[in-house]
Amino acid sequence: MTNRKVPVVISLVGLLVASLATGGIVSIGAAASETVTIGGVTVSPEDPAPGEPFDVTVTIENLEGGSGAFDVTDVYVRDSSGLPEYERVENLGSIGEGQSMEVPLQLSLADSKNLRVHVRGRTDAGSLVKLSYPLYVSVEEPDDVQVSIETEDPVVGGDTPVDVTVANGDDDAISNVDLELTTEARSVDAARTVRGTIGAHSTWQYSTTVTFNETGSQSVDAVLSYTTREGYDRSIRESQAVDVAALTDDVALATQTEMRNGSNDLVTTLTNFGNLPVEDVQLRAQRNGKVIDRTTAANLEPFASTVVELDAADVAPGDGEVIANYEIGGTDRTVSRNITFESEPAAEIVLTGVEVQQTGETVLLRGDASNIGDADAGGVLVSVGTDKRVTPVSPSKQYFVGAVDRSEFGTFELTARTTDNVSSIPVTLEYMDDGERVSNTVDLALTGESAPSQSSAANVADSSQSQGGQSPFAMLGQIPWGLIGLGIAGISVAIGGVAFWRRRES
Repeated sequence: MTNRKVPVVISLVGLLVASLATGGIVSIGAAASETVTIGGVTVSPEDPAPGEPFDVTVTIENLEGGSGAFDVTDVYVRDSSGLPEYERVENLGSIGEGQSMEVPLQLSLADSKNLRVHVRGRTDAGSLVKLSYPLYVSVEEPDDVQVSIETEDPVVGGDTPVDVTVANGDDDAISNVDLELTTEARSVDAARTVRGTIGAHSTWQYSTTVTFNETGSQSVDAVLSYTTREGYDRSIRESQAVDVAALTDDVALATQTEMRNGSNDLVTTLTNFGNLPVEDVQLRAQRNGKVIDRTTAANLEPFASTVVELDAADVAPGDGEVIANYEIGGTDRTVSRNITFESEPAAEIVLTGVEVQQTGETVLLRGDASNIGDADAGGVLVSVGTDKRVTPVSPSKQYFVGAVDRSEFGTFELTARTTDNVSSIPVTLEYMDDGERVSNTVDLALTGESAPSQSSAANVADSSQSQGGQSPFAMLGQIPWGLIGLGIAGISVAIGGVAFWRRRES
């Protein structure tokens, strides 16, 4: 009994060893089922993307000389450890001797896996057949298409430029391109865009702006969806970390008053020392709450300046202010500067260094027409004024001095005839000041027959103060002409007496 059982055990062991040596065939049943095998397994694409569906094709072969047709009941794919199961198809039909069957399966994996393909069926003789085939699937991130994000230094509340570049390094074009930007920002301008195709080995750039509402670390995320030439839909996500800075609002306003053509011009310099552009700039000059002039200015990038002029003509001297309204970081701001409106410059002609020489009824006036104002004077004319007791006479009834610049002077000479009891002589000054003719009359005082004149306190400086001493004409009035005459007469009498005495002696 024992000797008869040993060959049977040896035969079963040999059958099992032969079955394992067939490379993936495990057969339970008649020996004819050993002719059923898994001819191969293919994966397309060979390196699928994570989460992307891919095709697995299983080829089942029924070799000739077997046990007739093979009825395929189950084909499924599991992890090499046994679980989980990824895909299963059932009741696929029969395979005749010498024929084969291709069974398509579709899987999706997040990462690379060691799998095993299983086939189950029965032969015509009723034998159960179980087959398995090892399968390794390499899952890789696609790198033929890449996405890059570039941003400038963002500031909270400002529009930050964002450039997204899509580079297609594949040998084939991609289509149905869909790009979407998502951020923690307050808003994204035109966050989504689509494009028909991107050619092989070419790039496409999309530009937009992002506005952040918080400072600190933020991110800009780009999600790109497209379709490959094979018809596979793919998606790529790219993130760019940014550090959002706080807003710096520093707008400087410098204003100075300049006199141009006889009126005030407010020359204002606006400088942006902040870290965001200054927009919608409006400037106005006002006094006592009343607007004098207003204008607009161009937008200012950080560390840029602009010069604006405001017209303040016909504004009386006094205090006022220049106000600038602008927008920065989506908020309205104001900066102001106090100013002083200057008085208009004017020419002012006065008589200085006046010398008076009077001989009988004739008076000779000599002196300077001095410009003590802040503007140049033109067409300066000095003349003897009309009076009942004063009459202009030749050779100098009037004297044309001409142009006298500010802080300069021009000489003049006048002659007039007076009657008794005249204490002053009127002199008229005429000149052009900023296109207007100015006329003014002053009285020059006379003292005795010959004395230096004095101008009025408002218009004429004292001649002795102007010249630093007495003029030669004034000194003539101080010579004792009477005593000199008596001396000359005495000398004449003495000479005559001596001559008479000599004649008598002879």
